[in-house]
Amino acid sequence: MKYYIEIAIFDESKDITSIWSKLYMQLHLALVATKNSDNTSNVGFYFPEYHYNHIHGIGCIGSRIRLFSRNKQDLMKTMAALDISQLNKNLHLHNLTEVPHEGILGYAMFVRQQDKANPERLARRYHKRHSNLKYENILNIYKNSAKNSTLPHITMNSLTNKSTFSIFLKKKNVDAFPLGNGKFTTYGLAIETPIPEF
Repeated sequence: MKYYIEIAIFDESKDITSIWSKLYMQLHLALVATKNSDNTSNVGFYFPEYHYNHIHGIGCIGSRIRLFSRNKQDLMKTMAALDISQLNKNLHLHNLTEVPHEGILGYAMFVRQQDKANPERLARRYHKRHSNLKYENILNIYKNSAKNSTLPHITMNSLTNKSTFSIFLKKKNVDAFPLGNGKFTTYGLAIETPIPEF
C-alpha cells in the first residue's frame, strides 16, 4: 500500500457510534460503486486506534480510519463516490498522503469476524425448517440464549431488508510483509493484503 487518506471523527455529543454507522455505510457504498469486476475493492481500511483486550473481552475501534491503496487513482475514485455531506460537521478529512518509508511498526489486516450467535440469523434459519412455529417466539429464545461476540464492531442498517447487523472487526498482525493481491472486500476489509501500521 502506497497511499492513504485519514478520516477523523469528532463529536461533541460523544456518540460516535451512530457516526461510525453512517460513515461506514457511506464508505461501503463508495467501494461498491467503484468495485472491480470480481466484486473486490482496491481500497482497504485500517483503524489506527483499534484495540481489543482478549482477556476482558472489551475494546474499541477509536475515532479514526485510514483508507489505503496502491495508487492515487483508486483513492480519488472512492473519495469522489463518497457521500458524507450530512456528516461533514463531524469529520475531518486529511489530504491524500504517501505512506511514510520510515516509522512503519508492522503490518496488519482487519477481517470480518462473523458472530456465530447472531440471534436474528439463527431464528431465520430455524424458522425456515420449522415454519409452524412463530418467528417472534423463536427469536426471543435465541436472543435470551445468545452469546454475542465482544469484538469491536460497527452496527449497520441493511438497505435491502431494513434489518440491522454488526460488522465485528478482528485485527490480525502479520509478521512478515506478504505482497498480497491488493484486493479488499467492499467493506474495506482484507482478503489477503496487509496494511502498514505507523
